[in-house]
Amino acid sequence: MAAEKHGFWPGAWKRLIDYAKTEFRVHLATQDAFPNLNHTKTYVITGIVRQILKHYKQNHIILEARMFSLYEQELYTLIYNNTSTFHCEIKKICFCDVITHYKLKLPSNLCEGDTLRWVRTHAAELI
Repeated sequence: MAAEKHGFWPGAWKRLIDYAKTEFRVHLATQDAFPNLNHTKTYVITGIVRQILKHYKQNHIILEARMFSLYEQELYTLIYNNTSTFHCEIKKICFCDVITHYKLKLPSNLCEGDTLRWVRTHAAELI
């Protein structure tokens, strides 16, 4: 559905969504890295969005009328789906750190036979 895409939402809603994604990433990083979909949408994301809506109301930030009531579940899905993007970013960081920490970068000047020996030697050291 279109409402599950960032581009569907009007200006102030996009900013709310971006802020909610950031808050949700904090939750993922500090509380629950691999959350259950239903629990997360029902409790965590709902709480985050409601806090932001409260902040918007207190600061007189105007949102397009009826968007929330019409597309509430799609909004939560959009925010939740950002989890996979966040996980990919974390994996990239971890991948680089593991290669550096364990000195797994294959030297570029090795021929095929030397490459195999290098891999076997490093694998044996790690085991």
